[in-house]
Amino acid sequence: MKRILLALAAGAALAYFLDPDNGAQRRERARTWIADNLNEDTWRQAREITTSQTQWLSQRIGELRDAARGGSADEQPTTTTTPAVDRTPAGV
Repeated sequence: MKRILLALAAGAALAYFLDPDNGAQRRERARTWIADNLNEDTWRQAREITTSQTQWLSQRIGELRDAARGGSADEQPTTTTTPAVDRTPAGV
């Protein structure tokens, strides 16, 4: 559901900014607003946050991959059971 809403929002934004009649004015207004409201400090903070999150995510993926492969020689793999999932369609 989130993907559908995201796709609809992206499509609406594209239609808004690529409108042949008013799109150029809208893009220029957006460019001006961004230049006036977002400064270098904002971009630096955004880069730091995304870099930090990317590093954390990369580390977490590595940990999960190692766990899926049985862990390192120092760790004992743990055995867990996965509960059964009912895949019957709703309303049936």
